[in-house]
Amino acid sequence: MEKDFIAVMEAPGVVKLEPMEIKPLKPNQVRIEVKYCSICGSDLHIYKGKHPYAKLPVALGHELSGIINELGSEVKNLKIGQKVVVEPVYKCGICEACRRGNYCFCEQLSFQYRKGNGAMRKYFTIEEECVFPISEDISFDIASLIEPLAVAVHAVRKADVRMGETVLVMGCGAIGLLVTALCAKVGASKVIAADQIYSRLELAKELGATDTINTKEINIKEAVKSITGSGVDKSIECVGIESTFMACLECLNMGGVATVLGIFENPEVKLTAPLIVARELTIRGSQAYCWDFKTAIEMATKVDLGKLLTHKFPMSEIQKAMDIATDRKEGAIKVSLYPDW
Repeated sequence: MEKDFIAVMEAPGVVKLEPMEIKPLKPNQVRIEVKYCSICGSDLHIYKGKHPYAKLPVALGHELSGIINELGSEVKNLKIGQKVVVEPVYKCGICEACRRGNYCFCEQLSFQYRKGNGAMRKYFTIEEECVFPISEDISFDIASLIEPLAVAVHAVRKADVRMGETVLVMGCGAIGLLVTALCAKVGASKVIAADQIYSRLELAKELGATDTINTKEINIKEAVKSITGSGVDKSIECVGIESTFMACLECLNMGGVATVLGIFENPEVKLTAPLIVARELTIRGSQAYCWDFKTAIEMATKVDLGKLLTHKFPMSEIQKAMDIATDRKEGAIKVSLYPDW
């Protein structure tokens, strides 16, 4: 098998394709020929050198789709040629959380790219249990968005959004848009999307938002009260900054629930404790996924993922792709790349 290249973020704003050797498979591993790998919001934090859990240099890429190219000797449930997506988490498998099936609480939970196993390459290797076959009807470029859809599935489940409830989604990047779409699908009576970019707010409406708020122009607390008459039952923070986190709390009804999944480049947040105590608010965290991939695969045919895919590039142009993905003037939502060697 030929040699491969892998994308590595060497310094803030500098990404390169580095040659790598393709190693033999372990018995329980699968090799996948990558067809598309999309840029994640976490990749953009890495690009700025501000990801709190990924120190440079680090491999890039974990939102991938492809075809099984080779199977380890003990792999039983997959076949060469199958169209697949990957759950790219790393878990120990032996801690109490893993043994109970709650691997999202694993003491060593991480992601493959943080362990050097990035998916911005032609051949990606991972254990069989992390590989999920998908329908031939789903195109490879769209399939690369199933991983972020699984993140949104987990968040909406964690928020426990119910039929008839009112929800505020703070931030209309890719994850916020997917969360918006799923809240609408589960029957929320009001899904309010908030952002500072009109094009993203328009896209949120197309995906199911009943109302939108441009927080650059309107006070969000007043706008939410105008829409709902009080506040919202649930809020979901998809940005990762103190002001949006506080807005998610301030816009809640008494007894409301705020779920936080944004990546905070500045991790320290000042909370107004009496606000939480007097209003009996609940704050929940949501990280990645846990038994959510099969649901995400099912929902991939019910959410118009193609609306999010704004740019495609060959991997040889990854520097250009990352520059565009981080430049708000370019209007990028999801940027996906394909190997061209």
